[in-house]
Amino acid sequence: MTRNCLTKFHFAFRRNTKALLLFALPMLFIFNPVKAQTNNQTMYVGVNYIKVTPGKGSVYNDLLNTYSKKINEDYLKSGKILGWYTHYVLMPTGSSAEYDMTIVTVTTDMSLLVDDTTSIRERFKKVLPGASDATVQMIFDAYAGSRTLVKKEIYSFIDGVNLNTNPSKYIQVSFMKATPGKENDYVKLEKDIYKPIHTQMVKKGNLDDWGFYALQMPYSSIGEYNYLTANFYTNLNQMNGVNYTETIKAVFPKMDVNTIATQTGNARKIVRSEMWKLGAYVDGTNTKN
Repeated sequence: MTRNCLTKFHFAFRRNTKALLLFALPMLFIFNPVKAQTNNQTMYVGVNYIKVTPGKGSVYNDLLNTYSKKINEDYLKSGKILGWYTHYVLMPTGSSAEYDMTIVTVTTDMSLLVDDTTSIRERFKKVLPGASDATVQMIFDAYAGSRTLVKKEIYSFIDGVNLNTNPSKYIQVSFMKATPGKENDYVKLEKDIYKPIHTQMVKKGNLDDWGFYALQMPYSSIGEYNYLTANFYTNLNQMNGVNYTETIKAVFPKMDVNTIATQTGNARKIVRSEMWKLGAYVDGTNTKN
């Protein structure tokens, strides 16, 4: 996840008043995380899953666009992050959905995602130098009343296809569970088989980009999922007319499609798939250093 890094996701949010905002401000991922040059450094994607308070959607969006975006522009210019992206979860949706927004932050500094040493109050004061303590507290209270942090995850970027594209409007995020004992087989399968397949789809215009990410925190061998893949689209019509069998044959003419399907089924299962839509974001495509 660079520019499309999981807002691309190549895909974060708060633990208390500090975390609350801190994450409304930065941290998915996966996932249109910026696709910037990282000099071979590992790229990390922080993803905050957000449940917006009923009736407070416009309030929360205003806060993200007015304050969170400004703070993350400062972090981008200072080199602390590569990108910050907000997403609306289009599917699944409804009152019973676990979360309805995600906030993704992409960085090469994992510690920033785990425990940012700069307090949220300091960050606000820097970008709002004339604001009084009372004003800052009022803003904090507005964040607290407009959303809840459901959970936070950190991924590492493993591989991708088209890392220098602009942030895509839509991301199809698939949460994967590698078969115990077959993690290496699964990673090899994604890199050696599915990356070339998705590269072909990008060439055909059926896809903007594809990314592959590994869950770093929280991690458990018995967790629900431990990897995710992300397909990036400018518009949803790109998904129409994709013939996977023909695509596989074009890329691997000597390989049996059924064999690939069997290998895939043995190596992993798709836990669930979601569709996200890009909202406010900050990266090198819309912010000058």
